[in-house]
Amino acid sequence: MPRKRQIRPDPSDGPLAKWFTKKYGPLSLETAISGVVQDLLAKTNQANPPVALKPIASLRAIARTIYSARIAGLGRLDPTSEGFVVLLERNWHWLKRREWWAHEIAHTFFYDIAPRPPRRLIPTAEEEELICDLLAREFLIPSAFLNCSDTTPRSPSFLELRRLCKLFQTTTSTMSLRLISDLKIWNAIVLFCEDRQHMFPASKQIRNPGRALRVVHTIGPGSSGSFVPLNKRVDEIVIIHNAFTERRFFKGSVSFDNFGDLNGEKEVEAFPIISGSTGNPGVMVMIKSSHTSHTPKQRDVANVDTKELSFHF
Repeated sequence: MPRKRQIRPDPSDGPLAKWFTKKYGPLSLETAISGVVQDLLAKTNQANPPVALKPIASLRAIARTIYSARIAGLGRLDPTSEGFVVLLERNWHWLKRREWWAHEIAHTFFYDIAPRPPRRLIPTAEEEELICDLLAREFLIPSAFLNCSDTTPRSPSFLELRRLCKLFQTTTSTMSLRLISDLKIWNAIVLFCEDRQHMFPASKQIRNPGRALRVVHTIGPGSSGSFVPLNKRVDEIVIIHNAFTERRFFKGSVSFDNFGDLNGEKEVEAFPIISGSTGNPGVMVMIKSSHTSHTPKQRDVANVDTKELSFHF
């Protein structure tokens, strides 16, 4: 799969982003999104996490939210004669439904919410989903809420990631995207790896065919030197292999040599997971710049009790 198809697109320069910025705020998509969210937080008297979505939904003309619906996908927004109705798929974890609720609230910004039923302001486009993802993450983890003593992110680690996820009531993937990709507070890469067959058809399995521990999702800053491709095998990295086979937390230093774009000494944390979508065993990996210069090529250190790190991915 080409690299450009593996990197999350940036919607900020697209036509829909320009429309959103012109309608809701000055200068940029980022400031427009922050502005509309801050306005809603002020109107609902919210200044600390976790954000209560229900009063925000009410202000955005959402009359009802059905938390245990049977639908295709995670969520749906239906304009009706009473306002919007949001449906959330019942079989997902409540944190995932909470995040999708925020996503459906975001879609209301592409409607005139005064009439009944609400009226669409602009034709749908793929770019809208990306903008709604950004809006949802701002709803769940407002940038203004990350400046207090107990909410300011500390150095990147799984323990800190878990602390912030519990505080803001989000999944680790959403918090990682917020801190690494959106706000660029953490200089780190997070990999979700699964034990699975090759992701591509047999005719395209030029390298490393068959079942292995492979990268299935990457969260990174998007800058040069930080790209790790999907389907990349990671089972030859000792720390990751140990976390997978022993089903416990490991961390230490790894010397990378053309691992995607990664080269040189990095600090690595690896934690065993079970994929929520496939049920396959796997490992979540955090890669950070190393601050040491004379460490072994690969080493593990005293492990943390797995129960201390247990959280939803």
